[in-house]
This record gives sequence, structure tokens and C-alpha cells, in this order.
Amino acid sequence: MEMKEKEEREERERRDKKVMAYLEAILLEAYYEGESHLSRALTRLDESLYNIVSFDFDFYSLVVILHQNKLIDFKDLEDILSRMVRDTSAYNINIYYLFERIFDKKPELRALKTLILISGDKKISFENGNEITDFIIKGER
Repeated sequence: MEMKEKEEREERERRDKKVMAYLEAILLEAYYEGESHLSRALTRLDESLYNIVSFDFDFYSLVVILHQNKLIDFKDLEDILSRMVRDTSAYNINIYYLFERIFDKKPELRALKTLILISGDKKISFENGNEITDFIIKGER
């Protein structure tokens, strides 16, 4: 295997793991609270991730993807995954693939039926001046 290919794979895996940590924090909030806020989910991140979240493009992308997906129904997950082409060339966040990996790691989260991020009036203001909507996280078991 080419060195470049190996490096790209490792880089992808690092990004996947990081985005999974963000996603898992949101799912845990939905699972345990039913209704919560993105700001609460962020408190579940470890310190190193919490410190980069405010300027991490992947975090903002993930939140936008989740919000744009409207209601995510997990009973369709198997179906979606079976039809999905895993694109390894250009990196884009494949949330369904990451959900599946998280559910494998934390099977109790499979009890979640749906997830939705809803715009609210509140904002999260980070120390670096960046702001993001403090989305309402709703999960149904």
C-alpha cells in the first residue's frame, strides 16, 4: 500500500473519531434528556475536544447536516446504509455510517427512535468570538 494512501486513511479515521465524539455527545443528550440543547451536549466532550470545537469546521458542518436532515428516523438506518456508497475519495461527513459505529460502541443508544435539531433563539458564544445557534436537541425513544 502506498504511504500516501495509508496517511489518508489514518487522517480520515482521526476525523471520523472526532466527529463521532461530537455526534455521540448529541446522541447521549437526546437519549438521557429527551429534550436538551447543543450547549449541554458540548459539556459532555473531553477538554481537548471542547477546546477545539469553536473553530472546528467539522463541528459546524455536522450541526448543519443534522439540522438540515430534519427528523432522523433510526429505523431507516439499516436501509439507508445498505444503499449507501461509502465515498472514500473526498471526505464528507457520512452521519449514517457514524451513527452505526456509535450504536455498535454504545448499544443502549439504539433505543433512540428519532433525533432532530431545532433552531431556537439562544446562541452559544465561544471565547474566540464564534457563535452558533444553541440548537434544541430532541430525541425520542
